[in-house]
Amino acid sequence: MDEKKKKKLLRMIEEYTKKIEKDLDNILYFFIRGNTFYKLDKFEEALKDYDKAIELDPSYTFVYNNRGNAFKNLGNYDEALKDYDKAIELDPNYTFAYNNRGLAFYKLNKFEEALKDYDKAIELDPNYVSAYNNRGLAFYKLNKLEEALKDYDKAIELDPNYTFAYNNRGLAFYKLDKFEEALKDYDKAIELDPNYVSAYNNRGNAFYKLDKFEEALKDYDKAIELDPNY
Repeated sequence: MDEKKKKKLLRMIEEYTKKIEKDLDNILYFFIRGNTFYKLDKFEEALKDYDKAIELDPSYTFVYNNRGNAFKNLGNYDEALKDYDKAIELDPNYTFAYNNRGLAFYKLNKFEEALKDYDKAIELDPNYVSAYNNRGLAFYKLNKLEEALKDYDKAIELDPNYTFAYNNRGLAFYKLDKFEEALKDYDKAIELDPNYVSAYNNRGNAFYKLDKFEEALKDYDKAIELDPNY
């Protein structure tokens, strides 16, 4: 996050803190401040504001979804699932909550459950790009590589600049020993994001499999340059 955006978010927190001091029962103020904390990766602070918003209105659907996201980012997937369950209970057509619950199931290695949620998210919104990519990841983990490829293809069709889908499709091609196809996808991912560390590492692996060791070394070097702890 650039400094300009960070300063803007910090000003928003100051603004809404003052508003809350004048109106302690305003749900929206807590919700907005919680979302702002979330954008700053201050998930613990975000949780406190979401808790307060839910205390003021236990039927506020969006807060459960966002609190679930905060729990998920803190690695507390069980609590995240409870919040997504509640959001879906309150609104059975809440597309984002299905996708997010799928992500939590994925983190818990419950890939079949994740698939069901991604299926529902796509049923509700057939143009939901992230849901196709995420479902592709679940198929990949279940070694259903052809299904994974179809989902990555669809994500890229819907958004030709969706960087992650190229990298993920590259991984599926790689696992199928289609190293040339994998290279093309890693190339595209790096073109879209020249700082995409994993894509350099993955491209290095594909070069290695093709006995192009000099090219592989260059990519591994670049990955380490971008992230010395990678």
